[in-house]
Amino acid sequence: MKTSKQLFHRGDRVRIADKLPSYMSHFTSGKNATVIGSYEDQYSAMGRQHGEPQYSLNIDGQGHSAWYEQNQLTFLPEEQKKVLRKRKRQIECQLRKLGDSV
Repeated sequence: MKTSKQLFHRGDRVRIADKLPSYMSHFTSGKNATVIGSYEDQYSAMGRQHGEPQYSLNIDGQGHSAWYEQNQLTFLPEEQKKVLRKRKRQIECQLRKLGDSV
């Protein structure tokens, strides 16, 4: 079985597919989420005997859920830019505070 390369990493913003397989009927679909990590990241093991990496997510407004397959997620570049800009502002603020305390 061919193993796919991991595309998403901790902190990435993704969109969950609107339609999921019937065996995932209890999973949330059609929502934005933040990647917590892949199965491999969290447990140092390949995706639970599957060729496709699987991910644990923090779903907007709902909380944690696992395991979504890579092909069920879409990277959200504009959302990612917002997250990175916010984090940059936080770091700059922390650096200013450190500069004031020296």
